[in-house]
Amino acid sequence: MSSLRFGSDGYVTVSDSRRHNVMHPMQPSLANRDMSNFVDAAGNHMFIDIVRAGDEPGGGFFSYVWTRPGGEVAVPKTGYALHFEPWDWFVVTGVYMDDVQRAFYSDLLQWLTITVILGGQPH
Repeated sequence: MSSLRFGSDGYVTVSDSRRHNVMHPMQPSLANRDMSNFVDAAGNHMFIDIVRAGDEPGGGFFSYVWTRPGGEVAVPKTGYALHFEPWDWFVVTGVYMDDVQRAFYSDLLQWLTITVILGGQPH
């Protein structure tokens, strides 16, 4: 699982119900660490939120801030956690919200441009 990637900076992590980080491909130093007292830069108790979200039927979403791979500043991120009960694993992934916002505005600009071009054509 540590090699699973998506997009330019997407990856998968694994935690357990004791709030131990089982695997983090971008920060291997977090593996096998008790993260129950971890608080992100915005004050979120991220690993408590992971367990809470992952225990929802079908998994769930949670918000936190995290540093991009190779970055230095924590940015807002929305995560999704799903509990795989046989191994007590919470499989987690997330997206950086500035990427989502950038994609939204890019698509909006594209649609507005097309609308203006098509709307300005003589009928």
